[in-house]
Amino acid sequence: MTAAPSLQDFRDRPTQAAELLALAAVAHYGPGAATGIAWLREQYPGSSGEAIARAAAHQFVRRARNRGAVAGLAGPLAVLLDEGTLQALHAELILHLAAAHGKDPTAPERAAELLYLLGVHDSTTEASTAVSSAMERASDVPGDPGRLRRPLVRILAMGVLRVGARRVLRLIPGAGALIGAVTNARATDDLVTRALRYYRTRT
Repeated sequence: MTAAPSLQDFRDRPTQAAELLALAAVAHYGPGAATGIAWLREQYPGSSGEAIARAAAHQFVRRARNRGAVAGLAGPLAVLLDEGTLQALHAELILHLAAAHGKDPTAPERAAELLYLLGVHDSTTEASTAVSSAMERASDVPGDPGRLRRPLVRILAMGVLRVGARRVLRLIPGAGALIGAVTNARATDDLVTRALRYYRTRT
């Protein structure tokens, strides 16, 4: 089971923040993913791993859509903040899909897969090397803060687009909620497709 990094780890090794965040996500969401998939298997006995994964994915798409709708109604700041919470939801989703395909969602290898599937690293090999360095507390290993910037830039860009669209459509009742719901659902659907394709080839 993956141990969660401490705040001191983040202070000491800021260039490895992306890897530390991935390890923290596995430590925090991994056990729940194992429990959630076990429950789905009980509800749908005899179902394949792919079917269980799709059932879990459906739940996460719905959660993402609902969060986007609420943020769209709440205002521009909530929209920007929702982009950050969506990344956490996506990490949780990936761990559920991994568990559905027979992978241990609490294992440190999942951290590398999170970084790859979320677009922080360009390959799982690269991500695995970076995660291993972070786990070994190798503060002298050169890090690349630009890796963390990728998802942050994506978060800000999507937030700004949503805020802009909401202003354009401000005369239409419920436009903000609609934009938030559709954007979140689409982003989550895209991630589901990417993650399922990845785990399908590794079972």
